[in-house]
Amino acid sequence: MSTDTEHKNQNSGEKNNGTPVTNGNGTAATRHNQNKSLQKLEQLSDIKTARRLELLQPRIAAKRINEMTRPDIADVVRHIDSALFAEMAPYISTDKLKEILPKMASNDLTEIALNLPSNERERFFDCLATEQVETIRQQLLYPEDTAGSMMDTKVITFPKSTTINEAISKIRKAPHTMYSYVYVVDEHKKLEGVVSLRNLLVSEGKVTLEQIMNRDILKVSVQTDRRELSLLMQEHEYMSLPVIDSNGMFLGIVRHDDVLKAVEEEASEDVQKLFGAGADEKVTSSIRYSMKKRLPWLTINLMSAFLVAAVVSTFEHVIARYTLIAILMPIVAGQGGNTGSQSLAVIIRALALKELEGLPVKLLIRNIILGLANGALIATLTFSAVYLWQGNFKVACIISAAMIVNMTVATLAGMLIPVVLKAFKFDPAQGSSVILTTITDCTGFASFLGFAHLFL
Repeated sequence: MSTDTEHKNQNSGEKNNGTPVTNGNGTAATRHNQNKSLQKLEQLSDIKTARRLELLQPRIAAKRINEMTRPDIADVVRHIDSALFAEMAPYISTDKLKEILPKMASNDLTEIALNLPSNERERFFDCLATEQVETIRQQLLYPEDTAGSMMDTKVITFPKSTTINEAISKIRKAPHTMYSYVYVVDEHKKLEGVVSLRNLLVSEGKVTLEQIMNRDILKVSVQTDRRELSLLMQEHEYMSLPVIDSNGMFLGIVRHDDVLKAVEEEASEDVQKLFGAGADEKVTSSIRYSMKKRLPWLTINLMSAFLVAAVVSTFEHVIARYTLIAILMPIVAGQGGNTGSQSLAVIIRALALKELEGLPVKLLIRNIILGLANGALIATLTFSAVYLWQGNFKVACIISAAMIVNMTVATLAGMLIPVVLKAFKFDPAQGSSVILTTITDCTGFASFLGFAHLFL
């Protein structure tokens, strides 16, 4: 189902005020196509339906949601990107929101509310119970992508005197909640123990939770960020982790799939920021929004290009005398850019996974050796290729020397740029590629043309 088709259907079947147009066979055909599209959506799985809706314009996607009659519509919405759903929400009827929102987990609702404008957020809250609204308002106070903002507070807790039969009976009455563990708290809601669902099911019915609970609990604070949550879950292979406040009070849980989703979003954001695009830009974002996010870095890139041009212009006499030098210039700059990008990718990953803190001297030495070694090998290949191609021994030596210099500098720059940006509290991924390209181009052209000026 294409977005263009949706636009055509909407334009041919409705006036601007939403009143059906009685244009005979055209209207009938439009309605038939819309009904057919809706039937296809109704038959798809939750995730596939969500992905199809994400590809539509917000107004059209909202119209489809309004028309859906499937009972699991809340599960469909849960899989829609929260920023995109926030764009759809103003066009979704209040009755439909009241049907969907109360069935969703508090962390999903918080993520949606975070992306809503203030006027639409109030209508959003009106569709929820007072208790849910208070929970969401509290979670909005926590920094984004921390355990506090990502946790699900709709978790049933039990006193330690609860029997297995009583716990199972209570869980059965909460069909919309998925459990991997049962959480045991005291009268002050402080977490005392955890019981896995497996142990709960295989234990005798009259046994109390106190007798089988695990008191050695791995728990996280509301301020724990998503990267640390991901590492903890990978290391211990847990499906969820309990969240506590500064007083040890149990507040909720963060689930593995929510953390995984957050980490995947962060990874995609980093890739986009690395190349100067907006972190939250989508393929369905408006042209104006995309321009707003991209133009600042495109402008910086343009200024850096003029800087590179200035470096080249200082050796204008060399280029004018030796045409071969001009032909070979892109090889030096391109190889330096690729070398730096390799180093940049490894360091940004290390910073994201907290494998690197500060700038160890050992790492600095390693990258110098790596740059020199790779540069020497590539320089040997370059020398052979240029000499066999052009038969010019001097130029082959000059480009080889420039290759070693540029690849060594590129390796160091790829390592240092994200580390320096982080030290100054900037996002290491934001614009690193633009800075790296400027350095490698300037170094490559300056070294190659400089050596040519000296030895030709």
